[in-house]
Order: sequence, then C-alpha cells, then structure tokens
Amino acid sequence: MKPDLSDQNIRRERSFLANPYAPEFVPARYSSPPFEPLRAEHNFTLRFEQNGVNTTLQKIVSLQAKQAELSSLIINQQKVSNLPVKEPPVFSGDYFQYPAFVTAFDFIICSNVPSNRDRLYFLDKHTTGKANNVVKGFLVMSYDSAYVKARKMLDQRFGNPVHVAEAYKSSLRSWSKINDGDSSGLQDFSDFLVRCEEAMKTMQSLGDLDSTETLRLVSSKLPSYSAVKWCRHAHEMQTKSRKIVTFSALVNFVRGEAELANYSIFSPDALKAERKKSVAPPKWEWRNKSRKKGDSNFKRQFFCDCRLSTRQQSRLIVKTISGSELSSLQCSS
Repeated sequence: MKPDLSDQNIRRERSFLANPYAPEFVPARYSSPPFEPLRAEHNFTLRFEQNGVNTTLQKIVSLQAKQAELSSLIINQQKVSNLPVKEPPVFSGDYFQYPAFVTAFDFIICSNVPSNRDRLYFLDKHTTGKANNVVKGFLVMSYDSAYVKARKMLDQRFGNPVHVAEAYKSSLRSWSKINDGDSSGLQDFSDFLVRCEEAMKTMQSLGDLDSTETLRLVSSKLPSYSAVKWCRHAHEMQTKSRKIVTFSALVNFVRGEAELANYSIFSPDALKAERKKSVAPPKWEWRNKSRKKGDSNFKRQFFCDCRLSTRQQSRLIVKTISGSELSSLQCSS
C-alpha cells in the first residue's frame, strides 16, 4: 500500500495536535547487577573451565614447557662437550696437596666410575712418587676391596692431621727471611699464611700457631719496615683495644702489607723508583786554580754542583788532581 502524499493529506496530518490529557512519558528503568571486583577465583582459568577449553590449553602449555626444558638440556650438553676433559691432578705425596687431590678424585672419577677395580686403576694413574708406591702394592690384588684399602692407606699416610700440621709448622720454621723491597716474596709468604689459617679451622693440631713463640717466629720473617709496623700494631691491639694477638690477626696484617707492596701505583718500590727519576744527575766541571806565571806544578780542582743526600749532610765532593796524584776532599757546603 502506497502512502498518500497529496497536499490535502499532508495538511490534515499537520493539523493534528497532541492529546493534552495524556500522561507524561517516563522511560522504563532496567536494574543492573551490582559491581563486584574481579577476585582470584574469578579469573580466566575458571572461564576456560566453564567453556571446556582449559584442559586443552594446559596440555599445550605443558608441552611447550617440556620442549623448552629439553632445548635447554641440549644446549647445556653441547657446552659441556666443548669443554676440555676434566682430570684430577697427579698427587706426588705432598701433604699440602692431598685434600685438593682427594676432592677432585672423588668428584671426577668416583662419581662416574662405579667399579672399585677401575677406580684403583685411575688411582694408580694419578699418583706418583711416595703416593704411587702405596697404591702399587694393591694392584696385584684381584678383589674389589683393594681400592678401599688403598684409599685408607693414603688417608693414614698423607691425610693424617698431625702429619699435615707438622708439615705446615716445618715450612714456617724453614721459610727464609724476606728482604726489604722483595714484594713478590712477601706475596708468596702471605699466600702461605692464608693456607695455614684455613688449615687451622679443620685441624686442632695447628692450634699452637696462636702461641707467642710462633707469632714471634713468623714476625721475624717479615721485612724490617713491615716487622716494625706489626710490632706497633700488635702493641695497640693489646693496650688500646684490649684484644689478644692471634695468628689470624697476623695473617690479615701480612695480607695488607703484601697488597701494598705489590700495588703498582703507590707501592714503596714505585715511589722509590719515582724518587730516583726526580734526582738530577751530577754536573761535573773543571776549574783551574789560580797560579803564578811559569809555575808548572799547578793543581786543578774537579767540582760537583749537585747536592748529596741528607745522610751525607749536604756536602760537596771536591776532587783534586795534582800531576798523577788523585785525592778526594770533602768540603762543607
């Protein structure tokens, strides 16, 4: 049905008026649910569980995690394969090296070789000298306990705390005195004292290193300037701080002295070398002594213009040459 678009119909439509008695239009109101903050139990996981998708998603995430872990293991295995082959050090019977040898042998050999016979073979391979003589006696044995007996014999011979402690003390007693300016010798002595300090923590036989006799013996090995500083430091510890002088305190002091002596910028040797550079070389000149005419027996004096050290009381050296005779004179400045 087509709408009537005639002018008469349009005028009639426009002449209609609104009903003045009709009630006021009020839009309908729709109530909305109260706002609730998102809580942990209302996360996306529950939504996926409600939709039945969470199980599949968890499987995908778990598979990706396993793939990442497998890739990481492969990369680490490639890095390890590129490293050089690890081997324990060869032990020759030195008491100081036995703890490090045992640790390396157990970690590298025993953790990867389950058979005691094979362990005995590697033990013979990585020992020499007095230690190898102990192991060789058990190679002829065919039972598995030969390795256990060989390790026990090595522990008794080279791992005995009493023997190790005596070796440390003997090395301290026989250590030669460090000369003044010997920075490398002071560093070696400091490193050995640190080893002694670490050994004291596990060996009760080294407890007497805190004795006065041992501390005096170790102090006598120091250079003269370091020994004087240590005496002053020990005196202040006893008088001002009311502390007992221990071997650890001496080790810390020697460590600091070694670091200072080997410091390339402000070490005493570096300052001494710089002081030598700043001293001007001596300037020598000849001066003819006044003489009369016709006097052939004249003297010529050889003067030095530079000042000497304060120990020589700033004297000038004058060398007098008279014919073939050479004499040295000292004149006050």
